[in-house]
Amino acid sequence: MATDYYETLGQEDMDIGTEVVSKRNPAGGLLSTTQVNIASFARGQVRSSVAWTPGAIAAGDAATTTITVSGATVGDFVLAGFSEMPASSTLIFSAYVSEANLVTVVIANPTLVASASPAAVTLTAGTLYALVFTSR
Repeated sequence: MATDYYETLGQEDMDIGTEVVSKRNPAGGLLSTTQVNIASFARGQVRSSVAWTPGAIAAGDAATTTITVSGATVGDFVLAGFSEMPASSTLIFSAYVSEANLVTVVIANPTLVASASPAAVTLTAGTLYALVFTSR
């Protein structure tokens, strides 16, 4: 019986700064990663929230909205969340600063339209949150 071997390669802590970590791979070779603390590039943070009802998202389609976040500039890092996002779904959630002070949020339903049962996903009304790490 084979033994599975797992070891943390990167530290799971947001307070680590920037460093290169290497571990010997039990199957041979070396595994390396560069850990980057978000504080390494973020100068500050701004946030906002707004009510949003995405509704039904058809297979292969997406729901998109924008949220005003004062101080956000194109290229800043964005974390976003939606209070009614189902825990067990295949939806893809993304957010980015699309222009000064404006974050675009996209929830995509990647279900293939040609699949045996292309399903729409309906999201109820909730709160959309955006946290922007200003890098300039």
